[in-house]
Amino acid sequence: MAKTYVPVMLAIATAFAIHAAETGLTHPVLPQSEWQLNLQEIPESGGKYNAEADRLIALPLDELKKQVRTAAARIRSVDERAGDYEDAANVLAYRALQEKNEDYARRALWILYLIAEQTRDIFETRPTFFNPGTTISPSVYAYDKLHDSPAWKHLPADARKTVEEWYVRSSWSLLRSLAQTGKLVNMMPHAIQRGTGTALVLNSPELMRGWIGFCDRFLSPGQFLSDGIYEDFSPSYHYQVMNHLRPAMFNFEQFRDPPGYRDLVYGLKLDGTYSFRDRWPLYELAARADDSLRFPDNRLIPLGDTHCPPSADEAPGTGPTRNLEFNHAGHFSLNHGSGAAQQQLHLTFAPILHGPPYGGGHAHMDNLGLILYGAGSDWLADAGYAAYADGFGSTDKYFHHTVRSHNTAFAWDRSAEPYRNRDQKPSRSRLLAYEDGSGSAGNLRLLEASSPGDAADKVALRRRLLLQIAVDDAACYTLDLFRLKGGEVHESYLRQTEDEPCTRTTDAPLKAETGTLKEILGPKRGSDYNNYLHFFREVKSADGSRPLNYEWRGNDSGNRLNVFLNPVPGSVSYFATIPNLRLYKFKNPRREDGGRAIPFGKLRGDHLTRTRPVSRDELTVFGALYEVIRKGEPAAVTSVDWFQDGGAIAVTVTGKMGTDLIYSSDDTAVRTVGTMHFSGPLAVVRRTSSGEVQWVYTRGGAWVKGDGFLAAGKPADRLGVVGLPPGRQPAAEQISGNELLVNAPPEKLAGLDGRWIYPELSDGSGYGVKVVRVEPHGTVSRLILANSPVFRADGKSTRVYMLGKEYTFPGTPEIDIAWPSFVSKDHLKDGTPPVNTRLEFSKVAKTSPAFASVEFLKKQGWRVNRGADSDEAFSVRSRINPFARPIHPSAPLLQLWNNGKQGTPEAVYPFGPLPSGSIRTSLGTAGVQNQGAVLRLNAGNSPLLELRLNNNTDGEIRLGDKVIRFQSASRFLKPQNFDLRWKDASPDKQGLLTVKSGSTVLCADEPFAQPGIPDRFSLTVGYDGAANRGLLAGDTVISNK
Repeated sequence: MAKTYVPVMLAIATAFAIHAAETGLTHPVLPQSEWQLNLQEIPESGGKYNAEADRLIALPLDELKKQVRTAAARIRSVDERAGDYEDAANVLAYRALQEKNEDYARRALWILYLIAEQTRDIFETRPTFFNPGTTISPSVYAYDKLHDSPAWKHLPADARKTVEEWYVRSSWSLLRSLAQTGKLVNMMPHAIQRGTGTALVLNSPELMRGWIGFCDRFLSPGQFLSDGIYEDFSPSYHYQVMNHLRPAMFNFEQFRDPPGYRDLVYGLKLDGTYSFRDRWPLYELAARADDSLRFPDNRLIPLGDTHCPPSADEAPGTGPTRNLEFNHAGHFSLNHGSGAAQQQLHLTFAPILHGPPYGGGHAHMDNLGLILYGAGSDWLADAGYAAYADGFGSTDKYFHHTVRSHNTAFAWDRSAEPYRNRDQKPSRSRLLAYEDGSGSAGNLRLLEASSPGDAADKVALRRRLLLQIAVDDAACYTLDLFRLKGGEVHESYLRQTEDEPCTRTTDAPLKAETGTLKEILGPKRGSDYNNYLHFFREVKSADGSRPLNYEWRGNDSGNRLNVFLNPVPGSVSYFATIPNLRLYKFKNPRREDGGRAIPFGKLRGDHLTRTRPVSRDELTVFGALYEVIRKGEPAAVTSVDWFQDGGAIAVTVTGKMGTDLIYSSDDTAVRTVGTMHFSGPLAVVRRTSSGEVQWVYTRGGAWVKGDGFLAAGKPADRLGVVGLPPGRQPAAEQISGNELLVNAPPEKLAGLDGRWIYPELSDGSGYGVKVVRVEPHGTVSRLILANSPVFRADGKSTRVYMLGKEYTFPGTPEIDIAWPSFVSKDHLKDGTPPVNTRLEFSKVAKTSPAFASVEFLKKQGWRVNRGADSDEAFSVRSRINPFARPIHPSAPLLQLWNNGKQGTPEAVYPFGPLPSGSIRTSLGTAGVQNQGAVLRLNAGNSPLLELRLNNNTDGEIRLGDKVIRFQSASRFLKPQNFDLRWKDASPDKQGLLTVKSGSTVLCADEPFAQPGIPDRFSLTVGYDGAANRGLLAGDTVISNK
């Protein structure tokens, strides 16, 4: 078999060519093959190697050979390098091509040959933990560039073979070593990039398959979570991993098997058609994540050990603007505004415990941590990476990993120490709620999650609710409600921006304390609690049982963050300064006497600790409201008032938008706040300064009643997971299928398409998933999901595979569906929809029954249901306003979406037994016999009224058991126009129906009984006569007038 050679290409895949020396094809030399090989830029690799190249050029050739042999003779393992000779050879190869100098090429090739010849009997390697890729010589670059050089003629005949065997031996040695490695780390992609680049240069199908095998192991749930996030929980390290996997993927996709090669290991044929991305679906998810883990100014989000320079280093408004939705790693974001004015809110709820007080690594203790970005900076910040390489000692470094260094809250308990015993254990985190704003016209976005930690932490409740509420297109504010129960001490932490020094301003009286927080709080509490408290200096305290408002203003930018804190009985608030990481690391122009940079700890930023001693059954609600304000702009929020009753809290926010009243509770008790009555988990009401209601949001069956209006939503549903569809149970090492079976019929789940649902496992953890659509599956429903549910359920138990470990939980998950409702001001008064609904039906000719119907769905208007035999029967010409869920509490209205329950009232569409309503339609099709055409108005599954054409001349109107027959001389050979109007006859609880055909009155004020409360309300049209030859023609207009 003829030996073939595949050259390395940087970007021009169309110019890819196979070189076979025997055919005389030339090798297209490119100057940047270091990209595929994971090498530094050539010749910009530094003066060191350029200087060495200059020295070697000046040496007599024999002296150069002597020195290289001497250096190579010291090598005892494949990963050892012969000084700087190999890197200098790369520079010589580069210059040889640039200057067309054959002497440079000859010297570079002699270096390669002599090292390969001296080490031909060495096979073992000792790859380092931090850079296993260095096992393969960087001189592959020189070999690639000089493959077709005439300088080979100056070397022994076996020189090319010897050099190639050196690279092959190094590659297999590295692969063998990696195969024996138990723990894979973030440095492995260095080796993958260089290894696949070497296989591509050598055109070695065996080597390339060796790296395919290793990537089968690396690109797996053992290293990545099912949403694509790398195991370090750090955007910097995720970026590092992908920065090497991207060129490695290029190498895989550009490789072509030599003619006649047969793969006896995998049976693959690498001819350009094989999809490596299908083989490793986690690669695509990881690449997508790599592109999105950034602030709006394009800086990496400083989660965990992430390098995040101050904001001026990047351009405002150039980064991604979509919400982040990582359901397995536990990180979501909300976005408001655009460009330089964009605001972004982040919430982290990682599935495992890490960071002090639990342990080290690259992840921080940021569970339920908040990052608030606006006006070009993260004003509530996570500092980022305090690396040893930046001069941080271990104490300094790990201070920035601690729970106190993050904007979160924690419940401490001395009997739970040492916390480090639970490092890397499941955190029992769960996404509880997520609204991206699309259902509220952008007025409101929210996130809620819980993360109580391991049971040994003795925390019963640790839950955070974040509401991002729009003031206008540019401004918004954030309401933060953090609930804690369990432990002995409840604490909340806020950390100012790291991008610049700030000045704190507050009207609250502050008391200057003596000593650090360790001296003030430490003696009373456990040793784990005391760790790093000595970093908190210049302490001032305030009474936490009273509201506390303050401002952090940037000394450089003039932008500011306004903070409003709720009163927490029995608590104390401590302001202190802590070491600023970013200014020390990236911007340290200030000099002390002697010209030295200011040391760590002397550049400081502000920090707030709120602490409250509790008994283990006490509940604490830490509430805060944040507003980011750009320089020169007035604050949108002018005052915040707090009301709390047990676990319920109501917040009245007054400002530019008028007044917002936000109610959040952990029970269903009815409470009165001002003139409004609330019940349920969450309700938000916006009023103008004059008191006019603008909009109302409710969630999970909550309701709010005010003067002249009642707004209520559908009660939450809880479904059981039956399992994954048959044949879809994935192996442990694969990603879970994006489908679930749930124990509810599709009609109960109408309106679920596009919504997030919240599965809960038996330990309280859970992973939110987005429903694409609902499909029938026997007596249950199949949910097609947009993302992985993470878990695998078989009807008996549930398994979660996470970072190389499998966790098993008894039973199957249950799913919470907290139906949200948004009602705008136009639909809060008299229940009148803004427009009619017009349905246009086209002619069909069928011989079997066929029906079509429309149903009113919350937030979607009318849904059109096509019957099995009527796919082309009709279309919707126009829809009512998608927010039209009007409320008319004084009338006995039909209630939609209550699943047969007659409890809390909810948003309804005024139809059926209402003060008035009408349907105008035409039945039949011109030129055909129209018997069997029928129109039904349905209350639940029962017809409320029915209009039917029975034969050529007879028709009837059915009202329950009552039948009103009529005749027509036209023999129904053309469409018949009908006008159905009804009105409410309360208090007799009857409707009065009038039906006209043209000018002929078929019935007038005919009474019919009010129906019971139905599951749904719909209009059905179709035919059910075997001899029928027509369906509805023309328009059907539904109105409430």
